Amino acid sequence: MKKYRRNFLKENLPIRGWYTCAHCGKKIRLKDMQVDHIVPQNYGGWDSADNLQPLCPVCNGRKRDSLSRTLPDYFLNNIRRARKKFLGD
Repeated sequence: MKKYRRNFLKENLPIRGWYTCAHCGKKIRLKDMQVDHIVPQNYGGWDSADNLQPLCPVCNGRKRDSLSRTLPDYFLNNIRRARKKFLGD
């Protein structure tokens, strides 16, 4: 297992065994989930949890190394992380 995937899984436990795709909202199991770099590694993206999000295979295939959703994805991901950390949501 790659280091960035371990980083993501350590901070993001599934809800009743399911993850939610950050783009389409589809519920996905761990074995089908792909961990995506919000800022792609081709553009200097890092491996910490604040730059990682769960995507289904279809959405991850569409996104590839695109930067088109980088800012909204990054802000939404980190707002969710902050809420979970401080409010327990």
